[in-house]
Parts: sequence; structure tokens; C-alpha cells
Amino acid sequence: MDDTVDKLVIFLAKRDGIDKLVKTFQYVSKLGHWHVETTHPDAATRFKQWEVASGLGRKAFRTGRFLTGFNALRRGPGATPTLKVLSVLANAGEMVYFFFDHFLWLSRIGTLDAKLARRMSFISAFR
Repeated sequence: MDDTVDKLVIFLAKRDGIDKLVKTFQYVSKLGHWHVETTHPDAATRFKQWEVASGLGRKAFRTGRFLTGFNALRRGPGATPTLKVLSVLANAGEMVYFFFDHFLWLSRIGTLDAKLARRMSFISAFR
């Protein structure tokens, strides 16, 4: 198969490198905040803002990632019944996590109602 879902999954997989780079920024800023929070509170505030912005940016780069699990299931989950069941459980969990993670991101940036953030965070935590 070489349909739209396949092409979209390939496109999104290319964004994984950007996500890893932004993750590095997020952790560096977290370490920077920890290192200067008692000596330079103003710099610590900027590091914290950088960390939060990086975390929200990472969620943007992960948009559509639930399609990867869907595509894996669609392609054939496994050769034996046991592998099929395990594949469905693993991919379904990841799909649910990323699906609700998108709603969490949209509510945190103000596109959706902010009250949804707490509920979506709770749901995605139990993937």
C-alpha cells in the first residue's frame, strides 16, 4: 500500500529528529533553571519559560503521531494470534496517548477550553 496514511506517517517520522532536538532544549533549560534558581532568579525564570515553551513545541511536532500506531495495525500486526493481541494492545495504548495528548496541547495553548487540560492530562496518563 502506498496511500495517504502511509505518506503522512513517513512525513511525520521525518519530524522525529526535530522533536529530539527540542527535547534537548527542554532538558538543557531544565538544568539551567535548576543551576541558577537560587543565585539568579531572573535567569531562572527565563530558563523556566524556555522549558515550558519547548515542551509545548514538542507537542506540536508530535501532531499526528497516533497515525503511526494505526498504520502499524493496518499493515498487519503479527504472524501469530499472541503477537497480534500484543501488537493491538501496544499500538492502541500509544494511539490513545498521542490522541489525547493533542487535546491537552490545544487546551494548554488556548485553542480549546483550558478546563480540558486537566481532564486530558488525566486520560493520557493512563494510556
